[in-house]
Amino acid sequence: MNEEEEFLKRLAGKRISRRDLLEIAGKLGLSAAAIAPLLAACGGTATPAATATTAATGTASATATAAATGTASASATAAGAAPALTGERAKTFVQCVGREGSTIDPAVYWQAEMTTVMYAMYDPLIESVWHPEDGTFSVEPGLAESWEISPDNLSFTFHLKKGVTFQDGEPYNAAAQKFTFDRAIGINQGPAYMLTDVNAKTEVVDDYTLKLTLDKPVALYLQWLAGSWYPAKPVSPKAVKDHATASDQWAQDWFKGNGVGTGPYKLDEWVPNQQYTLSKYDGYWKGWNGNHMDKIIHRIIPEMSTARMLLQKGDLDAILEPLPPTDFQALVGQPGIVTLKTPSILLNVIQMHCQKAPTNDINVRKGLAAAFDYQAAINNIYGGLAVANPSDFLPGWEGHHDLPEPKKDLEAAKKFFQTANFSGSVDLIYIEGGEIFRRIAEMFQADLASIGVTLNVKPVSLATMFEQENASETAATMVMIPWGPDNTDSYSIANILWNSKFPPGGINWSLYKNPQVDDIITKATVEPDQAKRTQMWEQLDQIISNDVPWIVIADVVNGNAFRSDIKGSLPSMSREWSIKPYDIYRG
Repeated sequence: MNEEEEFLKRLAGKRISRRDLLEIAGKLGLSAAAIAPLLAACGGTATPAATATTAATGTASATATAAATGTASASATAAGAAPALTGERAKTFVQCVGREGSTIDPAVYWQAEMTTVMYAMYDPLIESVWHPEDGTFSVEPGLAESWEISPDNLSFTFHLKKGVTFQDGEPYNAAAQKFTFDRAIGINQGPAYMLTDVNAKTEVVDDYTLKLTLDKPVALYLQWLAGSWYPAKPVSPKAVKDHATASDQWAQDWFKGNGVGTGPYKLDEWVPNQQYTLSKYDGYWKGWNGNHMDKIIHRIIPEMSTARMLLQKGDLDAILEPLPPTDFQALVGQPGIVTLKTPSILLNVIQMHCQKAPTNDINVRKGLAAAFDYQAAINNIYGGLAVANPSDFLPGWEGHHDLPEPKKDLEAAKKFFQTANFSGSVDLIYIEGGEIFRRIAEMFQADLASIGVTLNVKPVSLATMFEQENASETAATMVMIPWGPDNTDSYSIANILWNSKFPPGGINWSLYKNPQVDDIITKATVEPDQAKRTQMWEQLDQIISNDVPWIVIADVVNGNAFRSDIKGSLPSMSREWSIKPYDIYRG
């Protein structure tokens, strides 16, 4: 058994000790900071650590911040110092990802590609903060200075910060926050499930006090509220009303590529599929004392090899989308570059349509899962920037437990296909522009062809994928996506992926329907006893494993790269593909 296998095997056990976890993480080169959420699940906290090694003549300093539900770990290498920048460029942070998300509307946004833009334009109501001095997490104030929770866990009363304005000069208050909640519920897409599933209602108590009431208790609802995907980032009511139309009362068309929030940076320009340009909002409530960037440029660069060259030239400050292994390794040890490995809560998966032929036959799904070469994907395509995950839950989440690790078995695949009397073709779509997914699709295509099955592969844009998969009649037979939960509550995995009420909404693009699973999701969410709740999620994990609505390819390890003069914020396990722009500076 190799070290990655040992790590997952021992982590999956319900009684893993902190000492075991630290020992195994050390073998894999992970810092204690990286596994802080998992240590917390073991009944303790991590000791703070952000490790860095030095290459060539330079020293690497690795800083880490965290928001939402996870923590950043910094396992970094650097060589030499980056050439000094001057003038406007020195006060401009230029980053890139490989593709554009479908929207920057905070009521709908649910894609990692645009997270940095969202952190620039909008503020959270509350947020989860990692404390490096002891490795613990706490929920901290955002726009809410304080809050109270009722004993029955059904109501949350927020006391809001005074003196905050939107980027259009309009005041932020309880009425504006209520409007934001009402808008998200009215639109009812994507992350709105965190409101609609609990029939959330809001009430303005006074100008700066807002009460949120649920119709059922959720054991870990405060984690939902503090998560980066929770749709409570306030938008200007005036901006919505100014751009609403008779057929678009919530101004969704305008907010798709525009926005007005309370965040530190305002959007100056959007060039579709090219870049977003943001400049600092002078009226930002935290002020501009200290060292901050004046401008943020978020570029869309589909070819990561191009992005790598731009980073080396000094035209980019950061590549926030995980780099393909070849490009990542090419940057290790390069002068003026820091390369960073960050353990991820991101799973790469293939969802299989459970209502459409041929994958509505469980034996076809089992055959496809048996034909997939998991280890070749991890070793040869991810280049080690991924680990196997036999569970349907992430390590450290309630419900993750010891399941048999899937392995490629073409003989077994042929028997499953024979049982289903299947010998035809199956379709697979994936997000265009990604080398990893292209190579995985080609590998899968070749393996299936060797046993007489044709895999039709088609790359599509992210926007097309979301539009197509949210309608059952246009949903593809198989969809390959990167996916991560909204917070550390296992509900955020189970509900949106396997609840039969989705789609539309959610990401149940398998169109998986199982009344027993629906019942477990409903009951586990409100169960206050952790042991009982964990047992429920483990039962669900076993059912999903048996029914095979998807193929879990791997748990990703993010490989990012920065100019060595960038300080203040790095990607974290919870903030995939993102930094916090207000915290960034050059030094």
